[in-house]
Amino acid sequence: MMRMSLVFDFFGHYIYFLAGLYFLGWWAVIFLFLKNDRVAKNRMVLLSAIYMVMVPFIEHITLIDWWRPVFLSDSFIHIEDVIFGFSIAGVASGVYSIVRNWTTRAQESGRLPGWYGVCLVASTIILFVMLAFFSPIGSFWASVIALVAMNIVIVSRIPRIISSASFTGVALVAIAVPGYFVGSYLHPGWIGEYWVLDGLPGRTIMAIPIGEYIYYLL
Repeated sequence: MMRMSLVFDFFGHYIYFLAGLYFLGWWAVIFLFLKNDRVAKNRMVLLSAIYMVMVPFIEHITLIDWWRPVFLSDSFIHIEDVIFGFSIAGVASGVYSIVRNWTTRAQESGRLPGWYGVCLVASTIILFVMLAFFSPIGSFWASVIALVAMNIVIVSRIPRIISSASFTGVALVAIAVPGYFVGSYLHPGWIGEYWVLDGLPGRTIMAIPIGEYIYYLL
């Protein structure tokens, strides 16, 4: 019992670390669910690897005015960001592959050329950084504008993915919400401690900031 209590206390304090493990568990489940879909699995691994590198740097910008989680260490690169970046990107990719197979005929799936995707991601990051540092809108709205712009470009190139992408966003919300409830069970009031609850993004639905729903939907 004492050992179990220590585990609960640990994860109740380091909830962001727990969130990374939560999504990592979903990553494994989705990866296994895809079975013989080698293309989807390869895409999951590739995107996970890319975001595993990107997110630790991007998250430093959101720490300015969006949220302030508790980290395991004070190092510049946080293991929580690495795990979360790896897992959330793979989960999103895997869920999209599953939803696309259910809602779209294979010949209608469409895809962007590799070089185009790289340039698009790089442009999105640059736009986010410029808006976050050189405009008064803050890191949340900077990320929203950058992601919306990226999605508009993608949809303009492959309009048939709108339904699959929309269902994927809803599915990600459904996956993520229970994790927030677990966090609230382990550490009541953690939402108010972690997030800067200002303006519309800081308002809550089921005790979860609206901004979090927006992130998953995008």
